[in-house]
Amino acid sequence: LIGVAIFLYSGSEAGPSDTLRSVLQIVQKYHFAPQEIDDAYSKRVFSLYLKRLDPGKRFLIQDDIDQLKHYETQLDDDIKTGNLEFVSLANKLLKQRLAESKAIYKQAIQNPQDLSKDETFETDWDRRSYAANKPAWVDDWRKFIKYQVLTTYIADAESATTNEAKDALTKTNSAYEIAARHKVEKNMDSYFDRLVKETDSDRIDAFIDCVANANDPHTSYLAPQQRDDFDINIKGSLEGIGAVLQEEDGYIKVARIVPGGPASRQKELKAQDSIIK
Repeated sequence: LIGVAIFLYSGSEAGPSDTLRSVLQIVQKYHFAPQEIDDAYSKRVFSLYLKRLDPGKRFLIQDDIDQLKHYETQLDDDIKTGNLEFVSLANKLLKQRLAESKAIYKQAIQNPQDLSKDETFETDWDRRSYAANKPAWVDDWRKFIKYQVLTTYIADAESATTNEAKDALTKTNSAYEIAARHKVEKNMDSYFDRLVKETDSDRIDAFIDCVANANDPHTSYLAPQQRDDFDINIKGSLEGIGAVLQEEDGYIKVARIVPGGPASRQKELKAQDSIIK
């Protein structure tokens, strides 16, 4: 059985609370096996949203989770009434941690990394735990940055000649280490730029999707903008332009022109062009 993608256009007057209640009603009415809206359902929504909000357990700490735990078995009632208090608190905590973690990683990336010291870092997000406290969180970020630098450093060194690679791997302050930190910083800057562009509305949409997704992995809610993105991904083109697009270095670039489409006929847009405005 195939799940349902809910494309809901509620009109400009409908707020997020109305949309939330509407999605719940639609799923309850049309799903092939609607779930009971109870504490078990509430726990599934709670778990799904935390994974959506912070999949790598990199931003929120245990104190944040303890604050949010109050809502773990309350969400079933809140969803029925369109109450988004949980989402507001979760978003507030995330914004605070995003600002703090950006300052932490900026500080960590400025310092040469001691690549000769043996340390461990869990890369399987499902096996990770939230940092127990703020000092542990800061140290976790330090290890994450070191891990990123180390993998970049090794990749760059091994792409050089064999002798150069062997020589580079013995020097923790080599040009490879410095270059690796610069690359990691650029990638992290781009990553944070994307995160801060996410709005409260985006995160509310994500929560509503979790409400649908708690029924089964194949039932989703797509807001209007997400529906447009979905169409682009499925068709491989932006309707009306006839071009395959991709993001690169913060810009939307043209990967290729679709033969027979408007861009192909106009002959002005070309592959590798950047759309800047």
